[in-house]
Amino acid sequence: MDKPPAAYQNQLAHWTDNRESELLTASVFLIVATCLVVALRFWAQRKIKKEWAPDNVLIFFAALLAIGISTACIVAFRNGVGKHLARVVATDRQKPQQMIRILKSAYTVGVLQGLCLGLIKLSILLFYRRIFTMHRRTFQIAFYVLGTYTLLLTIATTILFILQCVPISYFLDLAYLVEGLKPPHAAKGHCLPQQLHVVTTLIANTVSDVALLVLPAIGLWKLQLPKGKKVGLFGVFSIGAL
Repeated sequence: MDKPPAAYQNQLAHWTDNRESELLTASVFLIVATCLVVALRFWAQRKIKKEWAPDNVLIFFAALLAIGISTACIVAFRNGVGKHLARVVATDRQKPQQMIRILKSAYTVGVLQGLCLGLIKLSILLFYRRIFTMHRRTFQIAFYVLGTYTLLLTIATTILFILQCVPISYFLDLAYLVEGLKPPHAAKGHCLPQQLHVVTTLIANTVSDVALLVLPAIGLWKLQLPKGKKVGLFGVFSIGAL
């Protein structure tokens, strides 16, 4: 009889490992923090100006998507994420329903994440446009180029994650394959390699992240301020890099 793979043996040796409570706590904290920070932003905006700025509208919808992402994560945690796969499979009383719920949550997170990040970045760009003058041609060009890039990237990323498996139902059929079961119907389809729909989008998003950090420098460097203050202001805008 063949010896079980080392990874499987390791999971059996650490059968009781469970990070569900820590993950649930982090997700609930993120939901509360998101609601609090966005509410404070709206309160501050109302104190300064009565009407909503376009960047606030985008950040509102981004917050809704972020809450949806955290909620999907909570569903996944309650169904076994945080435990070893071997334990999840072995304790699934209605195979493979628990794994299907995990995959549904993962699919939801993947689709909403790209859209959420895109709205946040577009909101930041509109915020830059609101506080920096648009009369400088260099800033204008950078704003429109980065805005177009971010918009197209958001659309492409969302479509890519929606169609990561064709047909879409094949993504859920993977639950049967993981648990060694036969799907109720013929599982015919294919999924994109992770290198394409994860690594590629990660690199593309990193490019836009760096550009968002550099863009304020164009507006700040033209201000009539001592260089020390300019560097300090740029440091404030760069906090987002953390």
